[in-house]
Order: sequence, then C-alpha cells, then structure tokens
Amino acid sequence: MENEKLAPHPEISAKLAELCPMAVADVRVIIASKRIAMDTPEIEELITVIRQHAL
Repeated sequence: MENEKLAPHPEISAKLAELCPMAVADVRVIIASKRIAMDTPEIEELITVIRQHAL
C-alpha cells in the first residue's frame, strides 16, 4: 500500500513498520514528528495494513 502523505517520509513508514502501532493515537504520535496531517479513516486504513502484515 502506498500512502501519498507518507511517501515523502520513508523514515516514518519504517518506524510504523517497526513499532506496529495498533491504535490511532499511537500512529498520531509517530507521524506528529514530521507534522503529517492525516484523518482518522486514513490512520485506520494504515492500522489495517499493519495488522495484515504483523499478525
């Protein structure tokens, strides 16, 4: 899955893959360091992909 907001920030994508956050708040903390604005449905979609690959 490619997310247009994360594409310019591969280090954030790597951190998400490493930490495998399972809550919206956890993802928000990670993406806040680069001031990436994402809506809750976008974050939930990311969490779904993370769950598919991690579990």
